Amino acid sequence: MFRLQDKYRPTIIIDEAECLGDRRGHSELIQLMNDGWTKGGLITRCVGDEHEIQFFDAFGFRAIAAIGKMADTILSRSIPIRMQRAPKGARVARLNRRAYQQEASAVARRILRWAHDNMDAVVEAERTAHRPDWLGDRDCDNWAILFAIGEVASNHWRERLLHAAKTINAAEVDADWTEEVVHDVRRVFAERDWPDVIMSGDLVKALNGLPDARWIDMRRGQGVSANRLVTLLRPFDVRPTQARDKTQGRVRGYWLADLRPVFDRYPPVGPGEVGHVGQVGQPNNHAGSGTPPSGTLSHSEVGQS
Repeated sequence: MFRLQDKYRPTIIIDEAECLGDRRGHSELIQLMNDGWTKGGLITRCVGDEHEIQFFDAFGFRAIAAIGKMADTILSRSIPIRMQRAPKGARVARLNRRAYQQEASAVARRILRWAHDNMDAVVEAERTAHRPDWLGDRDCDNWAILFAIGEVASNHWRERLLHAAKTINAAEVDADWTEEVVHDVRRVFAERDWPDVIMSGDLVKALNGLPDARWIDMRRGQGVSANRLVTLLRPFDVRPTQARDKTQGRVRGYWLADLRPVFDRYPPVGPGEVGHVGQVGQPNNHAGSGTPPSGTLSHSEVGQS
């Protein structure tokens, strides 16, 4: 791989990168990606019968796809794009290879032409490009070339890139918690025999009270707050809503009907693992399976206020 990188300078695309981890046999591939993070990065090897030291250019671009967490050294050198599972029953258009190759080739030619025409301006802009306070030093380095391109392209593109960086950075702060919150919210609903709604304060208190969860570690031992829970569930388009329940009382909280599609997309991961509601030990027919009853009313069905 490092000889290929040195000779042809390809963009390396790696799928199923979760298999890399820190296992033996993959450490040198990880080293190639780490050393090639910046221009001028080199890999040294002994070559030939005389074991002469030779330097190989490691710099290059990579697109890496993985399920789950990758090596921290790779993530810290990356701009991560978090994806969500498609909702049940979602239908998307099938890719037509010939059509998208033609479309991509046309875009690639335009990008190449723009790069040739503006290379000197981008190099100069990178020296003075914006380094926002809300990004860490390493993240600023990762985004620097894109910010420089935005500076040269237009004010519109500069603002779009800054907005993208802020959005992605905020998502990364909560990335380790987002799927875990779904599993633990499911556990709380299962413990309570799948009520139509749980008030926000009660749900926060229940999450902080789970004996094997790590929510209590948030805010220096104070646990997750109602506002933080809103932030964690925002990527799933779930928020507390005020409505009337079956007793016609006004309730503000999280409704099972809103959460059920999220539970379907992120099912329990197995016995003894995070989010397995079977370990709660509820005697009803639903808690053990981690599956909410299908007949649950939505807040709109029982009287949206």
